[in-house]
Amino acid sequence: MSQNTTLSRSARLFCYLGPPSVILVTAIASPKTALISPIAFLPSVGALETWRTANKAEPSRRARLEPLIWTYALIGTVGLATVGVVQMGALKLIDPLLFGAGELRKDYWKEFVRSSVDGLTINELARRAELSKSWQNWVFNGVLSFALAGACEEILKYLPVVYARRREQKQQKVVEEKANPETPAKQPPSRAYLDYALAGALSFGVIENIGFIYVSCAPGLESWSKLIGTLAERITVGATGHALLASITALRATRRDHYGGKISLWRLLAPAAILHGAWDFWAFSLSTLQGNVGWIHPTDFKSNAALFSGAALIFSIEGWLITRELKKLEDLERRSK
Repeated sequence: MSQNTTLSRSARLFCYLGPPSVILVTAIASPKTALISPIAFLPSVGALETWRTANKAEPSRRARLEPLIWTYALIGTVGLATVGVVQMGALKLIDPLLFGAGELRKDYWKEFVRSSVDGLTINELARRAELSKSWQNWVFNGVLSFALAGACEEILKYLPVVYARRREQKQQKVVEEKANPETPAKQPPSRAYLDYALAGALSFGVIENIGFIYVSCAPGLESWSKLIGTLAERITVGATGHALLASITALRATRRDHYGGKISLWRLLAPAAILHGAWDFWAFSLSTLQGNVGWIHPTDFKSNAALFSGAALIFSIEGWLITRELKKLEDLERRSK
């Protein structure tokens, strides 16, 4: 059996029963969502195959599969639930400061939670447009994008790296204790952080995408083709974005911990948090400019072109940062030999 691939019985059971259980629970709330939700797991399957290929080539540089599986399980359940509680708590504090306790607050949240504007009257649409232009809406979109989503979610995706760091420190200590004094101790696998970060990001993306489709199914007006297209869009933009941002943080942490790079926690997380927030704020802004409160997917060509152009720009920046970090790591690895 290949290195790093041994699984306990409980891990195997999770692999066999975990995804079907998620789909079953989803079916209780929305059968339509459950029928589409298996598509949300495709990036995870692809990532697993990529890991297998990389592990066969250089097993000493990869993380073990079992802790990756449990990281995947915990981030998508306990991790997301914890972040949700933090975000809701922050909203409770922000809400009265921005909207007070009057009619504005009531109207804003009534409109914010809508997932469709179909069937609204002219007066209701006019009220939405009025709310969308308010300074409170722009400020809230900024706080939601950069603090509640960008910062909170990137901190969550950093936790697998923290766990990986502690595992490697323990493993390194054992290796050093057993090593021959004349033989240098074996270095920890320099790509394990990346494996852990991607496990967390992929799990996050799966649950987020299923939730997104559930909300889209709520009005009951979307066709099957539109729902599948929406999920494909979420996988392409959402899941890819989460994976790229997690990779940036993981590679920077690898440089810090394995090669003595001096990077504070804020500097470590800042690129991912800022880019995450920038994308969310861009999407919310396009929705706002169409007279909406919250997120309503644009329907006209011009707005969609702007939306995906923004995504392409953000992805380009993320790709450039990843390439730069990989080059720095390769240079450091050559110097350390």
